[in-house]
Amino acid sequence: MATLLHPQMPAQQPSEEVVPQARAILTAIVAGDFAQVEKQFTDEMKAGLPPGALAARWAKLLAQAGGYKSCGTEPRVVKINDKQMVIIPCEFERMTIDVQFAFDSAGRISGLVFRPSARTAAAYTLPSYANPSSFIESEITVGPSEWPLPATLTLPAGAGPWPGVVLVHGSGPNDRDETVGANKPFKDLAAGLASRGIAVLRYDKRTMVHRHKITALGLHRQTGSHRRCPRGRRCARRRSSTLHSYPALNHLFIAGSGPSLPAEYQIPGHVAEDVVRDIAAWIGKDQ
Repeated sequence: MATLLHPQMPAQQPSEEVVPQARAILTAIVAGDFAQVEKQFTDEMKAGLPPGALAARWAKLLAQAGGYKSCGTEPRVVKINDKQMVIIPCEFERMTIDVQFAFDSAGRISGLVFRPSARTAAAYTLPSYANPSSFIESEITVGPSEWPLPATLTLPAGAGPWPGVVLVHGSGPNDRDETVGANKPFKDLAAGLASRGIAVLRYDKRTMVHRHKITALGLHRQTGSHRRCPRGRRCARRRSSTLHSYPALNHLFIAGSGPSLPAEYQIPGHVAEDVVRDIAAWIGKDQ
């Protein structure tokens, strides 16, 4: 006979307590006391950021953003299910970084991210080749009931029917616009293609919408490079594909050497019109 035990969950830590905790952790990071911070990690965080990894990330951030200067006095607190997120804007020599902490109900660190501050990003504007009067957008939900994904359907004005395109993300937990700093290339493509009579569906990626569920189920260990095809077997059957490269057109690539800096992604730009025109011509709806 089996007996199910239901341990009492710890009470949610009040928001007024997580803010000073986040500040204390940030102070430790700036001082280089990474071991003290790592002691407060959840088991999932310890697996994702083993000893030394946080120090390496901080060093990389300083190399990209410049020396640390100071942090804001008004952090933002966001509650997500049983977790609380504290977002502290911090000034570095070359840019503003949002340091984002996530705490579980026991006050342990369940997430830690450094990213360019949304407050410094330029406001998005549609590309010049998009005609807002030629299409309409509606918010929908796609995917099975256990994994629903918010999405945007961009339809050309008129009765249709229309050819359609589904925009699929690259790596990382991306939103439906593939937002990178000040840039939204998927939104550019949707507006540009819909202006040429092509319907476009774009959606928030599952690893962004359901990241906590994926971690809880252990699915994050079964994706990406961790998946391998058994020797001698095919994992997928695909028809031959032709890839077209646009070496001079992608606004996210900046001349230089070494990895891209976060500051580069704050330069506003758009997917080149030639790219949109070429896709439309391939589909057969170039106008």
